[in-house]
Amino acid sequence: MAHLLIDGSLPGDYATCILNFSTSYPVTSDITIPAGTKCYAILPDGTKVYYITTEAGTVLTGESQAAIAARAVNRRIEGNIGPYKIPGRDPRIG
Repeated sequence: MAHLLIDGSLPGDYATCILNFSTSYPVTSDITIPAGTKCYAILPDGTKVYYITTEAGTVLTGESQAAIAARAVNRRIEGNIGPYKIPGRDPRIG
């Protein structure tokens, strides 16, 4: 028997994505973004939907970005948002 949520729906899986961490300029030393780094998207109603990186990544010296795999913190359709909609990080890195 599948575990149902209170509304009778199945919990589903976590939404997954690739997060692009970037700086305004090439960095002068490596910046590590650890696995578990929390980021969020802000929905039109002001609600934050949280995501976490599922692996560590690094903005390498002389570069200005790193693409890192991530997933929504909670299951359900709310984690499915459009591209370029996850602007925030908790806490600030670097």
